[in-house]
Amino acid sequence: MPGGAPTRLLVIAALLAAVGAPACGGGGGDGSSRGGHGADRDGRAARFVAPDARRAGDCSRRDPCASLARALDVAKPGEVVEIAAGTYPEQQLTGAARPPSGRPVVFRPASGARVEIGGLVVGAQDVELERLEVTGLYVDARARDVVLRELTVKGALFITSAARISVLGGSVGPGTDVSSQIKAESGSTTPPRDIRIEGVAFHDFTRSDPSAHVECLHVMAVERLTLRGNSFSNCEAFDVLFTKFGETGSPRDILIENNTFSCCRSGFYSVFLGGGHGEIWEDVLVRNNSADRGFSVSQEAVGPRARVRFLSNVVPGVNPLLCGLPGVEWDYNVWSEGRPCGPNDRVAASGFRNAAAGDFRLRRGAAAIGSGHPRSVPRVDADGRRRPQGGRPDAGAFEY
Repeated sequence: MPGGAPTRLLVIAALLAAVGAPACGGGGGDGSSRGGHGADRDGRAARFVAPDARRAGDCSRRDPCASLARALDVAKPGEVVEIAAGTYPEQQLTGAARPPSGRPVVFRPASGARVEIGGLVVGAQDVELERLEVTGLYVDARARDVVLRELTVKGALFITSAARISVLGGSVGPGTDVSSQIKAESGSTTPPRDIRIEGVAFHDFTRSDPSAHVECLHVMAVERLTLRGNSFSNCEAFDVLFTKFGETGSPRDILIENNTFSCCRSGFYSVFLGGGHGEIWEDVLVRNNSADRGFSVSQEAVGPRARVRFLSNVVPGVNPLLCGLPGVEWDYNVWSEGRPCGPNDRVAASGFRNAAAGDFRLRRGAAAIGSGHPRSVPRVDADGRRRPQGGRPDAGAFEY
């Protein structure tokens, strides 16, 4: 499996080389949880960036600055930085060290502007970036309280040893012979913490080298990760692969809900909690997802205290060897083949409208309707609609 974190410049270079096709649009998600952008009250820009500006400008409208880093250095908490249309070289958004404010500096394009950035490294705190197009995105260990909203990431996303990072909407991909990764920074044993990825379309992560191990998202270290309302499509080996790398410890305290998985080109599972590297899985909840390929967990990596639960998913089937594993619960799932694994599982046709075209919404009469867990259930579905719509929640990512 892929291992230690490369340097930031090598990462950006790899991401630039990995871009192979235009990006597609963003996914769904629980829009009610996205919140406001924390700008000043009327949202008017106070600082300005332009591609042909003086590098040492004061970032005023009359004298814009040339880089995001310069704008962050002079901006006050809660101010909006407006970015003029154009193509910008790689940006290192680190900024001067400042005490936490709880009021992010917001970077956004000018009205109607298209902003393209040739690689972005984020190592700042209390910042929010909106509606930018970036060729590779690296969030490093210095980053704290960062919101990345509706970004188009051409290439891969790396989050290493950062904390309180939200990636909301937008898209990530395509990439060739590279995977998006969440892990500890090279040489560090500090995992990323409190990471939320919601409503993002991960797509088209493929390989040209037969020896390359490529997935849309590879998680190697994290404490408290939420994957909610995302879509995964055209991923080479796995949609989401979890493994351990180095001395950081296994990813833990993970919530995966309301996602859709179109899996896989040459690979295996939509979601796999792997083994073989000393993994120990604890506190993982996989609920109300829809997939055209199964989920799995390494038998050697779980035990009586694992607390790994697969609830209310609509998935083709499960390996019967995984049924009854200590510490692993399967229940209220709808399998399209095989046999039930948990006491309230059902075996029936998936009932998807058109999974081959990426439409995992339910048809009338689908077995998933009313078959979800009555208590462990997301507040809304992948379209942001309240759950349940009927008497009991539906299984899968969407309420009927």
